[in-house]
Amino acid sequence: MGSDLCEKDVLEALGQVQDPGFREDIVSLGFVQNIKTRDSEVALDMVLPTPVFSAQEKVRDEAERALKGLPGVSSVQINLKVEIP
Repeated sequence: MGSDLCEKDVLEALGQVQDPGFREDIVSLGFVQNIKTRDSEVALDMVLPTPVFSAQEKVRDEAERALKGLPGVSSVQINLKVEIP
């Protein structure tokens, strides 16, 4: 029995993930882009405005945990990108 995972579910889950520097969620900040869901798999780009490695890893790990907590998700792929404004 599969669940119908959609972009809205992904955005709601990621809306709980806070960026430690900006103190806002990563969806409101516009970091989440190119969401793709297929069966139980989620893939997305996370575009961050800073090359600080420790912050990138923390945010990515929290986002991955949030997505794996969604019913029916078995695989999460988050591609980190840095675009300094």
